[in-house]
Amino acid sequence: MLAGRSGGGPVTLFDATDDFASRIACEVKGFDPLEYLERRDVKRHDRVSQFSVAASAQALASAGLDGPPDGVEPLALVSSSVAV
Repeated sequence: MLAGRSGGGPVTLFDATDDFASRIACEVKGFDPLEYLERRDVKRHDRVSQFSVAASAQALASAGLDGPPDGVEPLALVSSSVAV
């Protein structure tokens, strides 16, 4: 954005030639889920879940937190969305 270039480009993550009117998207480029997840977990989670884990890790790091304080119970976050 700062360079004045569009982030959009041809869809590369799947074949969009037959089912979509547009073949242009703003895909996340250069994302490596292995920076945030173990290999077995990368295979278990879809790309959206991988982004969620990465965003959570980045938020914790940005807040200066490297894990829960001593004596704090583990926490789970569940999110979902439905497109009809």
